[in-house]
Amino acid sequence: KRAVGTVKPMLCETADAAFSSDDWVYELKYDGFRLMAYGGAGRATLRYRSGLDSTERFPEVASAIRALPIADLVLDGEIIVQGAGGTPDFHKLAARAQITRASEIQRAALTTPVTYVVFDLIAAGGHDLRALPLLERKAVLAAILPKVGPLKYSDHIAGKGESLLEAVVARGLEGVVAKKADSPYRGARST
Repeated sequence: KRAVGTVKPMLCETADAAFSSDDWVYELKYDGFRLMAYGGAGRATLRYRSGLDSTERFPEVASAIRALPIADLVLDGEIIVQGAGGTPDFHKLAARAQITRASEIQRAALTTPVTYVVFDLIAAGGHDLRALPLLERKAVLAAILPKVGPLKYSDHIAGKGESLLEAVVARGLEGVVAKKADSPYRGARST
């Protein structure tokens, strides 16, 4: 058991073409802001990819992180505002993120709520999980996250990258992220 500290998120690389492989899983690419969440068991800190603290901007997510019963969680995901038909609306999210007055933030949490789509679990209970294969981390993550509320598990499809991308493009969504099913998490440790 060891403290993980602040983690820089693992970043994507752009592929030349879509592909399918049984060694890979495919997730939706969301049109939002990358967010690392730290806490659980009464604590919560939210940080953008840049490292800036965004905890006060998204109180509904911070409250949900605090409510998770496991301490020392480190989660990686994307914060979105769902627009028409459930698709992410980046413009609404950008407008929401610009609000700074506490009373307006509280109102926006009700009128324009955000969802934190979580796609990876970096640590839990003080244990660093980065060396575990992706699918093992995601299995623990799926068990930890509630089924309702502002935290949403980012599901995946195994082996069918090309057909998923086709369906995503047809719906006008952002894209697809391919991840090696047995890969460790390679985000850098910053503190």
